[in-house]
Amino acid sequence: IRECATTTGKASSSSSSSSSSSCDACPYCDDRCGDPKCVVCAAKKERRHRDRFTLCEIRRHSTATSCWIVANKNVYDVTAFLPRHPAGTFSIVRHAGGRECAEDLGFHSPRAQRLWHQHKIGRCVPCPCETTDSHDTNAFRRLMSWLAA
Repeated sequence: IRECATTTGKASSSSSSSSSSSCDACPYCDDRCGDPKCVVCAAKKERRHRDRFTLCEIRRHSTATSCWIVANKNVYDVTAFLPRHPAGTFSIVRHAGGRECAEDLGFHSPRAQRLWHQHKIGRCVPCPCETTDSHDTNAFRRLMSWLAA
């Protein structure tokens, strides 16, 4: 059974070659691993919708050097703001990589909420792996339902 990398942490595909055996990119969406020599990721076409991101892609941005957060299905790249956050870098990074942060957005003042919107880069969309027949897909569907709420 082919499974989405979002739920398993590693993609499994019958077409992977030995040079991309360490590829953990989801085979169902635009997600790409960090290896510039990866044959599987190099074969993926250029992104069609640069403002739509799957959780598979978002999960790669969970560090202080690349920090994306999700609130109400909106995706924010807050990397540049991290050093200026009054509560420190860790308070944001711990929520990065796909965890729903709508409650955190609501906690902030209207001025701070406007600042969040300056960092919006797109929307969180479901990965096509949702339509595959996998036991791990149910966990992914629950997460997407939670994001939709």
